Amino acid sequence: MARHLRAREPAAPVLARLNGDLKAALQAVDLKASLAKVGVEPRGTSADEGAQFLRAEFNKWKQVITDGKIREKLIAWVPRARRFVRACPA
Repeated sequence: MARHLRAREPAAPVLARLNGDLKAALQAVDLKASLAKVGVEPRGTSADEGAQFLRAEFNKWKQVITDGKIREKLIAWVPRARRFVRACPA
């Protein structure tokens, strides 16, 4: 699915319509069944709710990684990972 906006076209109405269409699609029984087979439960949230959820998940897992000292364990466990882990921001 693609939707191109002109340079000065307001994005809010386009995003609102896209969000509405996606919510409607997520109510389809066959799609729900397909997603359930792989363990996904569609939520159909707004863009703001989705962004808030992603921020909360990021912060939660960042804390788990920090508290568990996973970076240090990964470096010790996989010597070749040193270069990759050092390149990633802490």
